[in-house]
Amino acid sequence: MNKLEKYLKELTFNVWSGKSQETLDSYFGPIEWSFIFGIGSSGMSDFEIAIDELGLGEVFELNIEKSKLNSYFGGIFGGLGARLVMPETEGLISLKFELKEVVTPEPKEIVTAIAALQKSGGCGCGSDCGCGSH
Repeated sequence: MNKLEKYLKELTFNVWSGKSQETLDSYFGPIEWSFIFGIGSSGMSDFEIAIDELGLGEVFELNIEKSKLNSYFGGIFGGLGARLVMPETEGLISLKFELKEVVTPEPKEIVTAIAALQKSGGCGCGSDCGCGSH
């Protein structure tokens, strides 16, 4: 598929989570998750870099240590981490992301999202989500 312009766009994904090395039948989800691409105070997160070439309907799969989720996703993890079904113990987690939609948000939405990241200290969740930033 053709690369979509994503910078300062709102990306919406279907997201599945599960224990690494298990079949798709054991995944939880999908949940719908959206974020504005490229607003992190430290630049693009590793996740944003990894999905930059993704087209609509395409899937990105990730196996990652649970303890590294916050650093991999940067400030955008809080909104996702609070909603994911994850194993209670440390170890690998398997995530699957399907790009569902890319839209241009209103400027006010971008400013609000940036302010929320700053207010929460960069994790984006504003609560005790387990992201490690609290």
